[in-house]
Amino acid sequence: MTIIVWSDFQCPFCAKAVPVLHQLRAKYGDDVRIVFRHLAMTYHRKAGSPRGRGRRSEQGKFWAFHDRVFAQFGSLDRADLERFATSAGLDMVTFKAALDDRRYRDAVVAESASALALGVDGTPTMFINGQPISGARDFVTMDRIVGAHSSAVARPSQRDPARDLYAS
Repeated sequence: MTIIVWSDFQCPFCAKAVPVLHQLRAKYGDDVRIVFRHLAMTYHRKAGSPRGRGRRSEQGKFWAFHDRVFAQFGSLDRADLERFATSAGLDMVTFKAALDDRRYRDAVVAESASALALGVDGTPTMFINGQPISGARDFVTMDRIVGAHSSAVARPSQRDPARDLYAS
């Protein structure tokens, strides 16, 4: 099962969703794949924002960086970001170069545009096997939703074909 999370490092509701996602991952293990997508909301503007800065494509430590940013929510100046990157085990020369040249800005803009094309207009928004869930939800609610999807996956003859899960 796949959970796509449209999130913004500056969103307090996204910060509330992080522990819930951790609990889901702990309960369902490898049966749940969590995919992070940036949705840079225009009302979340702060110089030094980490949008795209811990990108999973560069050093393979996106989630470690992600967790540190959200654990210290609101700490987004350059020194904070460098501290989070060091703590996450990122190569600092590469990380600082990415910060300086805004290497992932276009990728973040593209992810945000794709969210808007899907009708996502706030963070966090999650798609669980294609079903949109807007806003931060508590663990009990998310567990119920994920559990229902997990049951459907366990009974393939009773689920929708994969091609129908994500509208194109």
